[in-house]
Amino acid sequence: MPTISWLLLKGFFWRLRTKYVIRDFHPLVFFYIFGFVMTLLGLALGILEVVLRIEGNAVSAGTVVLVALLLIFGSQFTLFAMWFDMESNEGSAVGTLVSASGQNASPEADRYPLGAVERQLHSEAMSSALAGSGA
Repeated sequence: MPTISWLLLKGFFWRLRTKYVIRDFHPLVFFYIFGFVMTLLGLALGILEVVLRIEGNAVSAGTVVLVALLLIFGSQFTLFAMWFDMESNEGSAVGTLVSASGQNASPEADRYPLGAVERQLHSEAMSSALAGSGA
């Protein structure tokens, strides 16, 4: 399971870098960066404050507010980045289900139609799979 998680995380950052920095710049990269950094800082500072409070030290209200703001802003930045990412990918052909006959099988077939190249690749893959199975 850790190997799959690492591959998903690595693929996510590769996609962000390739799609939103190298090919065409999109500011959602900053939203992801700010969201991750603020959330991690908020968690680290929050854990530190809980440990200090358990040890008997006084915790100021300003520090608690800072932790809360870091966590709230971090989650908001991350959610807005996901939203921008979804908006940016709307209408792409990724995720389209295709039946064995080559027809679109998903209910969103009209929203995400297969292009000519994808249809040709799919038909070649299906014919080679059928030829390999002896049918």
